[in-house]
Amino acid sequence: MNTIRAARGATPAPTRSELPMQWDLLIVDDDEDIHIITQMILERVRFHDRPVVCHSARSAKEALSLLSTRTFSVALVDVVMETDTAGLDLIRTIRGMTVHNLMRIILRTGQPGSAPENSVISAYDINDYREKTDLTAQKLTTAVVAALRSHSDLLTIERNRQGLRRVILATADLFSGQTLQRFAEIGLRQIALIHPHTALIPPESVSSFFAGGGPLGSIVVLAASGAYAPYEGLLLDALLMEHENVRIDVAACLLQGTGLLAGDRLTLYHPGTAGIPNFIHLAGIPDLSDSDLDLLEVFHSTLSIAFDNLRIRQEADDTQREIIFNLGEVIEGRSRETGAHVKRMTEISRLLARRHGLPENQVEILALAAPLHDIGKLSIPDSILTKPGKLNPEEFEAIKSHPRFGYDILKRSGREVFKAAARVALSHHERWDGTGYPDGLRGEEIDLFARIVAVADVFDALTSDRVYKKAWPMSDAVEYILSQSGMQFDPALCATFADCTAEMADILAEGSDPREGA
Repeated sequence: MNTIRAARGATPAPTRSELPMQWDLLIVDDDEDIHIITQMILERVRFHDRPVVCHSARSAKEALSLLSTRTFSVALVDVVMETDTAGLDLIRTIRGMTVHNLMRIILRTGQPGSAPENSVISAYDINDYREKTDLTAQKLTTAVVAALRSHSDLLTIERNRQGLRRVILATADLFSGQTLQRFAEIGLRQIALIHPHTALIPPESVSSFFAGGGPLGSIVVLAASGAYAPYEGLLLDALLMEHENVRIDVAACLLQGTGLLAGDRLTLYHPGTAGIPNFIHLAGIPDLSDSDLDLLEVFHSTLSIAFDNLRIRQEADDTQREIIFNLGEVIEGRSRETGAHVKRMTEISRLLARRHGLPENQVEILALAAPLHDIGKLSIPDSILTKPGKLNPEEFEAIKSHPRFGYDILKRSGREVFKAAARVALSHHERWDGTGYPDGLRGEEIDLFARIVAVADVFDALTSDRVYKKAWPMSDAVEYILSQSGMQFDPALCATFADCTAEMADILAEGSDPREGA
């Protein structure tokens, strides 16, 4: 992990933003003079430039009342009060209260015989044992400062533990982002959760952006807020031209190979893969402690690795998408009069799947599988495929072989898209009533993707010119699809189809390209 450097050159003094404004100390004793003397001794004591503020309880019962409303850093507890073991009973109760598990307890006793040190240390979770007769002003001060130091260290450990927990939770949330832009938005939002008391991203005071690898290796502002919001979706260079401080910070990160803290600006830097770095920049932030910076660096390092992996996966998906649609167009090109059938049919399939309630990841798998539904037609001679008249029985039997051939081409792949495409290629000519081909499947025996593609395929074929027919009016095609509910098509899909005919009309009119996404 790279260490963030301060722009001023020297290592910045650690901030105390994570410490309490004062150290609250609880005195539990039934002797009023003890309260007065203790407060006099400790009134000038400061630890980490914070004062010690004393609170008094004259009995264990009164102490429990105070402990129910607030927490304390240190407690000075007498043994003998309303009973001979009141102080020890109080300590046992306190240690059973999770909210007070960081409080340090110093046991003070004027009657050591009633609570021998060896037995008390073994039986009770106390942090120090002092006899009142031996507790001079200097020794009391030393004991309290030592207890405060221990409490402060425990606070730091606990805050780091909670911070690490937030890093883990934030990292888990990152993987809900399926695109680079969505990933960047989530990452930028989760930065605010790493150390909540710094309030890293209040929109009114903090400006931020996440910039990383975009198309063709360019660095793009993928997510932004505040003053940088207008640059979201643009090249990082456009932002740097208008914001000189950011340009200087980014240049320094690239030169030093680390993140940079410069006044109220923090730039987190990661070199990325293939020479494409990414940056998170925050401007207008409060003072950050060393532990704040450590947690932010840990999170950004994890985020950057995940971002690079997502970018590589998206590039692979884009390549796969391009290959699939190019292959679909090759198949389409053999039937010269089908126009943009594959593109329109894919968009109709996508629409039907979404409106039918399929999860978005399944919608996208279907959209990639659908263009390959007729890949088996590569086995059909052109004389049959482009015949303008009615097919004879032998030619129709040849046509009926293409689903099995398409399945055989695709079934060897272990990738989810091609496995789905194999099922679609095999079964998109099956009928709900069991009279389809090649296997005579019935009802829900037919793969759902194939059922969806069957509706989309027939609907677009009916509304398109073919060598053997003219395009039907859309109203006639819709009427035909609905008339085949429960016979050729899934009745539930026909109901979904009826609810989105307006959107289908737009698809037919626009001839949209599914490679552009939905």
